[in-house]
Amino acid sequence: MKCYKIFGCLSVLLSLGALSFGMIKRTSSIIKVNPTAVSLFKAIRDGKVMTVRSLVAHKAPVNAQTDGGFTALQYAICSTHPEKTIVEIVTELLKSKDIDLDRSDKAGWTALHYAARKGLVPVVALLVASGARVTVQTIVHELTPFHCVLRAYTQKAMTNEKAAHSIIQALRKAGDIDLTITDIYRISIADVIERVSSIFEASQSRNIEESIDQAFGTQDGASCPTCVLL
Repeated sequence: MKCYKIFGCLSVLLSLGALSFGMIKRTSSIIKVNPTAVSLFKAIRDGKVMTVRSLVAHKAPVNAQTDGGFTALQYAICSTHPEKTIVEIVTELLKSKDIDLDRSDKAGWTALHYAARKGLVPVVALLVASGARVTVQTIVHELTPFHCVLRAYTQKAMTNEKAAHSIIQALRKAGDIDLTITDIYRISIADVIERVSSIFEASQSRNIEESIDQAFGTQDGASCPTCVLL
């Protein structure tokens, strides 16, 4: 058992090392293209909102991409910063008149895809309000941001039913949407909306039942006022 644990720890450490090396490699490639772009990515990495604001104001290349195709917008959304910091950085990036909201990485994922998958409700709302397209599809699974929400929930990457429901509602504010668009599994946007709505309604019912149980102590039956009277 100890051997398995040691092996598991080593695997995690090796994975983190590979990720760090990959980030360094990608950053180096950006430096060769545009040093200002590197400054922008570093500011985002470090969560320095004011620096991002200054760089954007001085026409930093907000659409510059890493080797994997990440723009500054995608990089910020996929960071591990608190949601508040991500929202602040995204807000600053959106001030650039040159920003391409729908620019995708090599897998065809846009900033909106990543925001939807991460459950970042305020970011999704900002992107949609700024004109991001909600029906862009990824290359491999042909996912729209709608599909990313359902996929994230079913894969346990997102466990908050309310967040999933709120993101779907934010995406629907984009206006005229072709609800018949499907992914490779033939699941349409209309199907996604219906499923997420059902999941949310079921969770609300569970929450109400749990609240009643907690209020009246019906979990063991003995402390329920009605049961006592009977």
